[in-house]
Amino acid sequence: MGIYQTIEFLTIKKYLFVSSIITSLSMLTYIAIILELVIGYFFGILVSIFGIFNFIIHTLGFIMKKKTKGTIAAGFYTGIVLGIFGGVNLFLLIQLLI
Repeated sequence: MGIYQTIEFLTIKKYLFVSSIITSLSMLTYIAIILELVIGYFFGILVSIFGIFNFIIHTLGFIMKKKTKGTIAAGFYTGIVLGIFGGVNLFLLIQLLI
């Protein structure tokens, strides 16, 4: 949503690279959980925390900027879903590990 245009050193190539790594980490986490590897649960907790932080950061950005296009609030609407699923996922994974 144009965040790479608001930060001087961030290019579209760097933005897409980091986004791809985050997405790949999420997919690898789910694969590890399906294969019942313990490391998958810990990575799942990490990915859940990232989702919750995403929600918090974009929500604060939305409250401060009052618009989404070209601001830190660009991920506000997807952040809501990530925050909800991240919280539920975190709760369930912790329950599995206890």
